[in-house]
Amino acid sequence: GTSKGGRVAGNSIEPLGPGQMDNFAVLALLFKVGLEGPIGFQAYDMMGDPYYYLKQTKDAFDEMLDRLERHPEWADAIIWPSSQ
Repeated sequence: GTSKGGRVAGNSIEPLGPGQMDNFAVLALLFKVGLEGPIGFQAYDMMGDPYYYLKQTKDAFDEMLDRLERHPEWADAIIWPSSQ
């Protein structure tokens, strides 16, 4: 996740789940367009135990992926802003 006001490009990098970015919507879009490649997690500039953050992120990712696998139609329910 990310939150405004951090040290990296004006944002903070956080484990998946917390923060202001709608990670479920991003994953739903990737799911909708048929991404089959790997998804990586990065803990750049995060203070603390990276193993704790990795577990927290993996648990959040697995839960979001499970929701999308059980309800693929939810990927269609997300309204994306127009690029215009």
